[in-house]
Amino acid sequence: MDVNALVNTLCNGSTELYGALMDLFTYEPDSFEHREQFIEALSTKAYSGNAIAQSFLSALYLNGMGVEEDVPKALSLARRSASLGEPSGEVMLGLMYLYGYEITEDYSRALYWFQLASSKGNADANNYLGTMYENGVGVKADAKEAVKYYKAAADTKNPCGLYNLGCCYDVGYGVPQDTNEAMRLYGLAAPRFPRAQEALDVLKSRAA
Repeated sequence: MDVNALVNTLCNGSTELYGALMDLFTYEPDSFEHREQFIEALSTKAYSGNAIAQSFLSALYLNGMGVEEDVPKALSLARRSASLGEPSGEVMLGLMYLYGYEITEDYSRALYWFQLASSKGNADANNYLGTMYENGVGVKADAKEAVKYYKAAADTKNPCGLYNLGCCYDVGYGVPQDTNEAMRLYGLAAPRFPRAQEALDVLKSRAA
């Protein structure tokens, strides 16, 4: 594997590769044989000013994926990335405010950063906005708004968006209840989101 070529493709804006690599670090980090070389090359890009590398590395440090957890470093990288207008960095900074990672929890700032990233078509931002509207976090709970954002995320095959939209159809939240549609959405999300497979198995067992 040409690790430098992989990092270059990621840092040149491949959203598909971003998602695939994030899934790999999240669910199967030990299967990535060149993980250390990848992180080293990614770090070089990040500290040379590449905003995508900064956001990806921020996520790794926030969650301790392939590196030792370092929340202050994650926050610093997220801020750098967001300051350069990178949507994935804006999402990371939004998460920091949403959950109060190393900074004061601030739902209005989280909403601001998610909305900014959403305006640039970022699927993760749309999914987080959906959860905020579903749960009334920083905004008035609004089923229609939640579904709107989940659909926007699902339309780009975002696994969390597909799963959350499937949940809406599963229980009839903001949409007519539709078990078949819920199963379809869970099935699309399942290869990249284990929770969706669990939900799909539950629906299949009910139908058996």
